[in-house]
Amino acid sequence: MTGARSPLAVLLAASLLTALTACGPRTKLTAVWVTETPRQLRNVMILAIAASMGGRRKYEDRFVGELDGRGMQAIQSYMVLPLDGKLEEDDLRAGVAQGGYDAVIATRLLAVDQEQVYVPPTEYVSMGPGYRGGYGRGLYGYYGAGYTVQSTPGYMKTNTTVRLETHIYDADSEKLIWAAHSDTFDPATPEAAIKSVVSLIATRLERDGLVPKE
Repeated sequence: MTGARSPLAVLLAASLLTALTACGPRTKLTAVWVTETPRQLRNVMILAIAASMGGRRKYEDRFVGELDGRGMQAIQSYMVLPLDGKLEEDDLRAGVAQGGYDAVIATRLLAVDQEQVYVPPTEYVSMGPGYRGGYGRGLYGYYGAGYTVQSTPGYMKTNTTVRLETHIYDADSEKLIWAAHSDTFDPATPEAAIKSVVSLIATRLERDGLVPKE
């Protein structure tokens, strides 16, 4: 039997939705490599390799803010390098040399994977209106009116995974000193994905000894 949802059921559903939304997207590092001799980086350039200038700005701004809050000086590449089109190697090299940076943290998009999955129907028991107004109907009337079987139909859902690659290059030797692949699952917006991944990467950089200790 299917009926309208009770206020309690609606409240529980709304609370769950709020909690899931507040948590934001989930990001994990699927692979990490660190040089055998890591050193603390105090002045870095953040470079987002992106076709969209807006996306580049958002990523670099968020990453700079994240690192600044952890004691590492950082600057957006768009502040010192050309904004439009593909960066030329000479421009990048000159910009890094002029700023005297320890390293360049570069991130690029590997893929956006989408998968269609089927979520099967579910049934659950919730308290109905009789729970509040069935006191005069006797035990069986009270019990029968107090609980209602609710059901939700099955549906198709799209799972989205944003895959990024982040490399850190020593500015002097131009050698790779740190690398990671990350997967961010079902971000509601590009901003949510950026916030999730840069926070996780910054935390990992602290763990690997690349962020200065105060």
